[in-house]
Amino acid sequence: MKTKNLFIIAMAVLGLFGCRKDNLVLSSCDLWFPIEGDTTTITIEANCNWTISIDGDVDWLTVTPMSSLEASDGLITVVAQPCLATDFRTASFTVISEHGHFHPTVTVTQKKEAITLSKYEFWFPTEASTKSIEINANCKWTLNIDDGADWYSVSPTSGEPVNQGSLSMTVQPYEGDGYRSSLFTLTSEHGFEVVTVYLSQNKLEFEEIFNLVFGVSKVEYWNTDYFGQMIEDSYRHREYNPYDTTTGYMMYFFDDGTGIQRDHHEDSVVYYLFSYDYNAANRTIRIEFETVSDTLVENYSASVLTASEELFRFVHEYKPNSWERADMRKVGTINPGEKSLLKRIAKRRKSSEGIFIF
Repeated sequence: MKTKNLFIIAMAVLGLFGCRKDNLVLSSCDLWFPIEGDTTTITIEANCNWTISIDGDVDWLTVTPMSSLEASDGLITVVAQPCLATDFRTASFTVISEHGHFHPTVTVTQKKEAITLSKYEFWFPTEASTKSIEINANCKWTLNIDDGADWYSVSPTSGEPVNQGSLSMTVQPYEGDGYRSSLFTLTSEHGFEVVTVYLSQNKLEFEEIFNLVFGVSKVEYWNTDYFGQMIEDSYRHREYNPYDTTTGYMMYFFDDGTGIQRDHHEDSVVYYLFSYDYNAANRTIRIEFETVSDTLVENYSASVLTASEELFRFVHEYKPNSWERADMRKVGTINPGEKSLLKRIAKRRKSSEGIFIF
């Protein structure tokens, strides 16, 4: 009797093991890679041996190991090569359990995260007001007000991939005599795309910048295509010390509607004369640069983004489809002697490319 019971127990145990169901658990079945390529790992929990099958003929994706050595937990390493021909591609691979009863599939996506906005800088009057931005994004994104400013709000603060969506910015009233500014950033889901939006609010009194010297502290350049979209590879960003007279450039604004731009080159200084006219209604300043020829004049309109005693920020198209955005910080005032000297220099027009002082 005792022997029979032991036999029954042994057969029951063998039956349990013989009928054990394969089980695989993956930490993720949806992988994303940047366009530059990358490496990531996923965790696998398994009570059986397994093998990996990459679906289709994919030469840009590597998965290791391709099979398990034993039924145990471990890591699967996935490598995506740089994507040069396109900005989007997908692939998948399947993890197949020992007896084929369990076979989760992992989807791999490689694409370039992109977020574009209709504008990147906004000026607000001192009254409470609301403005909106158009947004296009091929990825999820989140918004962050970097300096924790509490005088404005932006909604929504996160979003899904969207074409022709919008953000709303609401600014509270401002009673200060100067100006205030802030910025917020939109960061793509995986952090490979970050765009910045600048806000300023002040009593716009352009007269405040007359007879002041502004030195460039930041310059951004980019080109646009036929549709007005930024060509990303053309974007350049440079930071300067506005007090350093060996780099960048300075702009002198005189109270008679004229001014001088002083460019600093490697072995010379070049002075460009300009006249300007400010339109308070549409907040633009028209700057007209002069050359030695009366018929050769470079014209462009620069949209004033901030005009205060401390900051003069503008953006302009200085050549077809070529844009510049600059931050000019106040570095001093123009005293009568300096103004007179600059005026005398302006009369020495020796070149159609500007006034060269060696």
